[in-house]
Amino acid sequence: MTPDTPYAAAFSHILGIGPMTYQYILNIYGSPKMAYEDSSPKMQKILGPKLYGELMDWKSKNNPIALIDGLVKKNIQIVEYGAPGYPDQIGQLRDPAICLYGFGDMDLLVDQQKIFGIVGTRAASSYGRFIAESIAKDLSRQFTIVSGLALGIDSVAHRATLDARGKTIAVLGCGVDIVYPAEHRGLYHDIIKSGGVVISEFPPGMTVQKGLFVARNSIISGLSVGVLIVEGAISSGSLITAKYAAEQGR
Repeated sequence: MTPDTPYAAAFSHILGIGPMTYQYILNIYGSPKMAYEDSSPKMQKILGPKLYGELMDWKSKNNPIALIDGLVKKNIQIVEYGAPGYPDQIGQLRDPAICLYGFGDMDLLVDQQKIFGIVGTRAASSYGRFIAESIAKDLSRQFTIVSGLALGIDSVAHRATLDARGKTIAVLGCGVDIVYPAEHRGLYHDIIKSGGVVISEFPPGMTVQKGLFVARNSIISGLSVGVLIVEGAISSGSLITAKYAAEQGR
């Protein structure tokens, strides 16, 4: 952690202050600490009345230092944009995560050339499951496999990697301390116990919300040197991940 970590974490707790707004704030203030401590009309003009009000409300009820102390007590790791240990490949995205929260070995995130994404439909066919399992086992000999802990192809990729004694990264669309779907609680803990990592750009306690999974997909493709899509409907999250991968040059 750095002296700026508590203040970056504070901004990440305001859902309306997304990565692009945060980048704009950093460009003006130079550091999250300086931005957080400014309650002047300047900040109100940047955020607008609604978001400014949400930030002021959060500040009145929370303390950034206490926030970090709470994460430490829960063994939740955090690395903020621009800090040592923040993945370069995520930092280079158009909308880099404000913070990454994690349980497990966060060092797995930093070497893009050793990370490969495998995602796909929740309603996987038996053939899709076979393909995902076979390829994940093969790729896990050379790569850390990243996926989204979802039902179907994602869970097959994670489990096949673990069965092959490989390392895997699960990226969540909710707080890192929330297991979703609940039936993957065992898989969630097995990933961590095996030397993998579970991460999220959303603060601990953030519940599942539909719009958050799009950001999750961007992190999966952003971390990876390449992404394999195993089955997916035209409007599925898997195809959104493919779109991100193409835009990111993966």
